[in-house]
Amino acid sequence: MLRTNLLVRWFVGLPLTQGGPEHSTLADFHAYLTSHAADSFFQDVLRFLDHLDPEDPAATPQIVDTFAMESPVAASPTVAHLLAHLTLRLARLWLTHAPAAHQSALPPLDLGALAVLPYARTTVARHQRLQAVVAVVGWVVDGLTPHLPALDTSLREAVQAYLGALAKVLSDELSTDACGYLTERPASDRGEHRLASAVDIDATFRKHDGSPAVLGSNAVISTTASRIRAAVALTGSIPDSEAPIVALAQQRDADLPLPPHIVMDQAGGWGKTRARIDGVSAGQTTMVAWVPRSGGSDPNRFSVADFHIDADRTTCTCPGGVVSTKAYASGDGDGVYFRFLASQCRGCAHWFACRDAEAKPNGHRSVFISDYHARVLRHIPQWTAGMRSLSVLMALECQTAEDESHFICPK
Repeated sequence: MLRTNLLVRWFVGLPLTQGGPEHSTLADFHAYLTSHAADSFFQDVLRFLDHLDPEDPAATPQIVDTFAMESPVAASPTVAHLLAHLTLRLARLWLTHAPAAHQSALPPLDLGALAVLPYARTTVARHQRLQAVVAVVGWVVDGLTPHLPALDTSLREAVQAYLGALAKVLSDELSTDACGYLTERPASDRGEHRLASAVDIDATFRKHDGSPAVLGSNAVISTTASRIRAAVALTGSIPDSEAPIVALAQQRDADLPLPPHIVMDQAGGWGKTRARIDGVSAGQTTMVAWVPRSGGSDPNRFSVADFHIDADRTTCTCPGGVVSTKAYASGDGDGVYFRFLASQCRGCAHWFACRDAEAKPNGHRSVFISDYHARVLRHIPQWTAGMRSLSVLMALECQTAEDESHFICPK
């Protein structure tokens, strides 16, 4: 286009009679844009495919899937190492790119000591090393933060990224006791999307049941039969239920028509995911996915689909006909809990179909009804929930004919 398109030549300031850039310059420019403007290349290829092989995106369903992309970096062995390596990279960035007038804002540091922390042989030594590293982090953060407004945009954003990473590690991994002494949090109390590498601060751990945790990204692709329509790289710990939402958002932000349906495995079947897809697409796209079983419940027992909820969510009726009006707001989820007292359930013929075999006889039965319950039920055929109840009742109360050709129900 630089050789033949006069408008493009004028836009970039190339005189009419001057030759275009040579191939090596164009190759360098291509490589630069591949790293810094990958979305531009993706959209350009997509437009080319649509011109070569037209496909109406507004009438073509898309299939979304995810896969782990392991980052080619090693996780830091301890929190102290991670903080030290983040501080070291921040210091090197400042020394290399900060204006001369602001170089003194960086405290005098032993960069070699940050690069190779001394080996700690005892628990006390590890705690002392952690305290020392955290003190250095605070020293550096306090020194650099006041000078951020004076930096150019690209350097300021890079410095802020490291400052944000340091703050996140301190918040996720450490706690302070009443005496001001820092300790590492137990694994169950650490924050979400934990950082583990100073080299790749966008990588977090992705864990699937039965598979080892992978440090890296959770890649999302949305495809038709002939091409990829969207591609997004999320940090590893982002759940798969986010995949259809970010895929649609990327297409929406690029002013592309959205598909009528988006298909995914049961990670996309949650009610909250369906509601967010309706919002992102302004009702243009419908989620097609299996409705997941909540909480990994036993398939041979009643689930939330077997309970009837009134439109106002003030009453809940169990398969045995018992009605509960005891509703409690959920503290950590979008929905309410209905409670059935043990006195209401005692003597019920469906006790073992409704409760765990190890449940206490005087325990209550709670049923969680999410704010998206009605939305999910719209995607379940009317007979689906009843089939589970029927199979449980058949197993408990029906008799098998002598020739085993059919069942005989109690009626």
